[in-house]
Amino acid sequence: WRRPPRPNWKGTFIMTNLPPQSAKPSVFAADLELNGDVRSTGQVVFEAKIKGNITANHLVVEASGRVDGDVEARTVRVEGTVNGSLNATEVTIAQGGQVSGSVSYGTLSVQAGATVEGDLKKVRPAGS
Repeated sequence: WRRPPRPNWKGTFIMTNLPPQSAKPSVFAADLELNGDVRSTGQVVFEAKIKGNITANHLVVEASGRVDGDVEARTVRVEGTVNGSLNATEVTIAQGGQVSGSVSYGTLSVQAGATVEGDLKKVRPAGS
């Protein structure tokens, strides 16, 4: 018996073209390791490890999740680790969450026990 070759998962992953209100959350399980960018118009729940950028409408980086790359989203909740720039209208860094890099935000919440190392920059929402 011969094991089939592993697929090469390098590149950009486009999760959905559905409008955010009709898309189910895309969940990346903790046993995944990805190299490449992820884009979604909906909600992404990230328990996995990724070397690449994430663009989503709503992003949750769970405690087991690790992002080595830039994040752009409308809302972001970090319970795990983000190493890279983070740009979002609403950012929550939960207890145990770690962010290393610049953070551009409209609103920012940093809970007790969270770690932020980098520049913080408040930005105005578009059109204001």
